[in-house]
Amino acid sequence: MKLEACEQRRYNVATSIIEERMTVAQGAEALKKSERQTRRIVNRVRKEGEKGVIHKSRGIPSPRKFSQELTEKIIEHVKSEYHDFNLPHTCEKLEERQQIRVSREKLRQIKIEAGIYTPAKVKKNSPQKTET
Repeated sequence: MKLEACEQRRYNVATSIIEERMTVAQGAEALKKSERQTRRIVNRVRKEGEKGVIHKSRGIPSPRKFSQELTEKIIEHVKSEYHDFNLPHTCEKLEERQQIRVSREKLRQIKIEAGIYTPAKVKKNSPQKTET
């Protein structure tokens, strides 16, 4: 995996500490971390190399993410049955009739991605003319 800029910096500081070009205190200051946290980073770099500075959950999809199947199912229902419903009402009906629980905001995002929802345009108030 390719290191991001902050991870590369962390790795460089850790290797400098390992090679004794820098003290733990200097490394902690450079990383804006505590000495204890800096020692933990150095120990992980000793054990795992570059992978020691990469977050362990990088590349793993979120368990909260909606599956593509469920998203497609929601879009299908919205297009066929709930095309003229507003967002809160659509959410209620999806849960009531199809047992699909989705938040109003997630439904809005799904509809925007599918191109079946356009946010209402905000009208600008024009200044009122006053008679003198």
